[in-house]
Amino acid sequence: DQRFLQAKAYLQQTDINGNNIYELLVNYINNAKDKEGLDFQTIIQEIIQDSFDKSYFDTKPNAVVVNDDLVKGLESLRKVLRKGRRLRTKEPKPAVSNILEDLAYFGEGGVGITETEAYALQTSINQFVAKRKLRYARFFGLIYGLEKNYYVMETEHCGEQSENDKQITGQTNENEVKVTLGGSEQPAEENKEGTNKFSYWVTNDPAEPFVQLPNVHPAQVVVARQFKKYFTGRLNAPITSYPIFPGTEANLLRVQIGRIAAATTIAPKGVFAIPEKEEEDEDAPKKVVEEPIHDFVSKVDMKPKKGGDDDEEEEESEFEKLSAKALEKLESWVHLYPHIMDTGRVTVYKPPKPPRGDDDEEEEEEEEEEGGPGLVERLRSLNMDAGMDKPKFIRPKIVKKKKSEDDEDEEEPEEEEEEDGESGVKAGQQAAWSVRTCNRAAIADSSCISIIKSLRWPGAFAYATANGKKNASVYIGYGFKEVGGLNVFTPRLPPPFQQEMAKVPTQQVDPNVTMINRVYLGQGPPLDEDEVEDDDE
Repeated sequence: DQRFLQAKAYLQQTDINGNNIYELLVNYINNAKDKEGLDFQTIIQEIIQDSFDKSYFDTKPNAVVVNDDLVKGLESLRKVLRKGRRLRTKEPKPAVSNILEDLAYFGEGGVGITETEAYALQTSINQFVAKRKLRYARFFGLIYGLEKNYYVMETEHCGEQSENDKQITGQTNENEVKVTLGGSEQPAEENKEGTNKFSYWVTNDPAEPFVQLPNVHPAQVVVARQFKKYFTGRLNAPITSYPIFPGTEANLLRVQIGRIAAATTIAPKGVFAIPEKEEEDEDAPKKVVEEPIHDFVSKVDMKPKKGGDDDEEEEESEFEKLSAKALEKLESWVHLYPHIMDTGRVTVYKPPKPPRGDDDEEEEEEEEEEGGPGLVERLRSLNMDAGMDKPKFIRPKIVKKKKSEDDEDEEEPEEEEEEDGESGVKAGQQAAWSVRTCNRAAIADSSCISIIKSLRWPGAFAYATANGKKNASVYIGYGFKEVGGLNVFTPRLPPPFQQEMAKVPTQQVDPNVTMINRVYLGQGPPLDEDEVEDDDE
């Protein structure tokens, strides 16, 4: 019996098409009962012949269905990689982020993309920079979409969009976007300033060309803070939201990238510094100096001054290395990009004033030095960031045993919160950043890597080696800001309904021929109702 069951189970094994020999034999034996006069050998021959004619026993593997779009993408990727290998330039190398090296460090904390994507992006960015002769470019991150994802690249400002990029992003009537805040119109910041300091380029595939995103307008920033929406992956997709967003998905994507960059581009403290402006001598010949890309410089590359009398200047130019233990504190990290104010701008807008006399020039200079409301100190510490509400969990009630009189009452120790100097975190809140050190078992302290992630912008990460010389920031997420705690995001409610009319409307008298003629002649309608009735008679 056991052998019979094993043989039956063997015959019931299905092939790749779901067929098996057992069902085939059962069907043919049932059909053979109706056919008298056929011997067993003839039946077996018919079974074999029919099975081969219908390809019943298919020993070939499943046919691979190849997508035409996939083939085109791989072919274009192959061309990009070939061009990248042939790329040779005699000009000095620009400041391009090393994606492969950065992702190797991020990989210690479980963050990053695949090596194939990283190599394709590195080659595509190098080719893009060499073609446009740019001085700076870095891989900003990856933003997920419902249909396609966006690979984002940050470069120095490259001017306005081209006509082709405008058509792809669906930019129309760009000059009509305005906002009124504080009784005055807030115009967009100029190129290479504030929120438009850099240009951002996106692509859905590393093998496809990058598309430049439009500049940011303060009105778009103010409205984007009031709703949440998933990206589709199509730059010209309309945005259906309340309040109404002035622009397409390309504008919303550019706004979110600017907000993320301003809030999550960080570095260890002391690595960068803001240089002081040097006084220019009128008599000295003017030197042609390229405009700096960033408004901060790296202390790692700075050489200490020699031969100076001031020791303070030498100490400022020297770079102080940070230990792995020091990088675990938020005080050891600073923001690199300026803060975006509630008005949607980085700088305070001052409306043009009417021309004044020479006596009022001194007053204007004093006002400019004071600055404006909402400005945040540059290179501010992460410890000063506003805290987030702690997530509240509903804990189950624990039934405690009744204590006897002999048992001593044991008081549970209260948790004491450490206060490290000034902090933006209030009581009952948690910090907006979380730091952890990887590779703690390393013998050398320089081998440790600190990974810091943002709780306010999930998907924003940064790393730094123990000496602080190597560091980078990246964002991989949906472009959403976390509220924190039980303050779940709720859409903004529409405005209340308008009130009904206070007075009941009355029916007006239809005009007759006389009234129409008087209006045409410029005499106006008759004021006396009797006159109108006489004309009707």
